[in-house]
Amino acid sequence: MLAKVVIDEQLAGWKELHYAKLKSLYENVLSVGVDPSLPKGIKDKPLAAYCKREKCLLLTCDRKVYVNFFEDGTETIHIKTFGKNEQSGQTIYSVAIFPSGPPQGS
Repeated sequence: MLAKVVIDEQLAGWKELHYAKLKSLYENVLSVGVDPSLPKGIKDKPLAAYCKREKCLLLTCDRKVYVNFFEDGTETIHIKTFGKNEQSGQTIYSVAIFPSGPPQGS
């Protein structure tokens, strides 16, 4: 089980529908616009900084959010398709950062 996941703001309704599954996969499920450290309307750059600092996976429909995860060129960004938002039809991506490359076996 992974430690933390951040659910981007545009997935608030989806999160409620899939909360049981998320809790089975992650110890902590944090939401933009709900968690005090992740205020409503947070921009991509501070969201990326939070995820890097707190070592969180990000679930988002934003296909370009990953550009804000790069800082000094030593990071590896791992992006996978997580699923589909049934309400909007958008693809949900999981975005993770690894300071010096992804862990073995991922």
